[in-house]
Amino acid sequence: MSRDLRTYRGYGNRRYSRKVMFFISLAISLCVAGIVVGVIIHDWMGQAKAFSPDGYETAAQVGMLTDTKAGDLWDLDSFSYRLNEKPVVSSKEGTANLRIENPPENQQLMRVTLTLADGTQLYRSGLIKPYHYVEHAALSFVPELGSHEATALIEACDSVSGQTLDTVEKSLTLTVL
Repeated sequence: MSRDLRTYRGYGNRRYSRKVMFFISLAISLCVAGIVVGVIIHDWMGQAKAFSPDGYETAAQVGMLTDTKAGDLWDLDSFSYRLNEKPVVSSKEGTANLRIENPPENQQLMRVTLTLADGTQLYRSGLIKPYHYVEHAALSFVPELGSHEATALIEACDSVSGQTLDTVEKSLTLTVL
């Protein structure tokens, strides 16, 4: 009688076991499919994106440039910035020591765009918060070996909306090694 009761409840019943295995397999398949879709859609396993979703520069580090070779600190009434006037570009790595700093006394965010004299854009940062700096930056294009005249467009941006409040241009000499 006890055997009949177990069979009636589904225990030991092949049909019941197959249903359970089917639902377990289905659940595992859905989980795997969800992970695959997430990886494809969100590129979770790809290279790190240059900017965070909110537009802030992800390469920016907290703090200040302490080296005396960091570049001059430019003070424009209520906005200061630091930028290397003679950055060196590594042709192998495609990076430049731009040494961009948004000092802690600023109330504004900062964005920097670097272009060659012919108008080719080499770099555009995300928004850099006060008391943050970018030591080295990956360039989108590496010029040929030698010295090149370039212009850095420094934008002072509103700390809430990110809208550009004012701009200043700075001439640079880029050396590609």
